[in-house]
Amino acid sequence: KGDQSRRELTARATAMFDERGYESVSMRDIAQSLNWPKSLIYYYCTGKAQLAQVAAHECAEAVLSDARA
Repeated sequence: KGDQSRRELTARATAMFDERGYESVSMRDIAQSLNWPKSLIYYYCTGKAQLAQVAAHECAEAVLSDARA
């Protein structure tokens, strides 16, 4: 379940950053959109910057994986 929750968090954050821009999205916004307590997000990452970094890394991995296929 942990990996699934982490992927859900990353996917939601990525979508919100894309829609509204990094600066306009708060950790509270992300937590509310997932119906999670904000503290749960901090179980998976140290803050918004790290969450954005993980999201960017996962997007890059997906692009590279598609390019290899």
